[in-house]
Amino acid sequence: MREIPIVVNTPVWDVHGDDSTWPTTPEPSDRVPDPSTAGERIAVVARGLHARGWMSGTAGNVSERHSDHAVITPSGLPKGELRATDMVTIAIADSIPLHDNSLRPSAQAYIHTAIYRACGADAVVHAHPPHATALSVHELAAEVSTIRFAGYELIKALGGNRSGVVDIPAFPNHADVWRIGAEVETYLAAHPDAPPVLFIMGHGITAWGTSLAQAQDRAEGLEALCELTSLTGRRQIAVSDN
Repeated sequence: MREIPIVVNTPVWDVHGDDSTWPTTPEPSDRVPDPSTAGERIAVVARGLHARGWMSGTAGNVSERHSDHAVITPSGLPKGELRATDMVTIAIADSIPLHDNSLRPSAQAYIHTAIYRACGADAVVHAHPPHATALSVHELAAEVSTIRFAGYELIKALGGNRSGVVDIPAFPNHADVWRIGAEVETYLAAHPDAPPVLFIMGHGITAWGTSLAQAQDRAEGLEALCELTSLTGRRQIAVSDN
């Protein structure tokens, strides 16, 4: 199978290590968003998805873009208890936090910023809904692939350019999250018509849009589509012209 080339900068910090050394914190600028506003919107979405079982415990993450920065959920805090002041502000260019505090950004920050750089989206939601996650388990592979759905009305809810058929990219769940981010950015740059949703194999889904509401709607649409396919046993169905 063809391997997609990856070009990345060496990560400046490792979200998996407990002894990571954070880079020097830059001076705040006027463009850094007010976390009490973006943070509250993010907290509301995270708490709602936690209540639905899509962000159990500390799993899942949400972010909102503001110019060249993004506000994102922190690592290690229960999503059902998040407050507006719990969020972390990061630079979109390199995922580096812009404030020196005890909270780290979500480990998935590399994926969020890759999407922002590649697509110009304004919000990203990553969750673990059961049907979509279960479907992705059947697609485990060592490299990027796509999962095709066809004929379902719900395809329209995903926001892609083709209403009757959609090829959703699925990415290997690398232990080094920056590798997933690099593959996501490479794929989206090469496929500008890709739908604004993706699978991470055996892990969950990510959706994005021009607002948190739109990103969440698309995540819900993908989960509903996966539930339908689990009930019918078919990802592609014929649709009559009449």
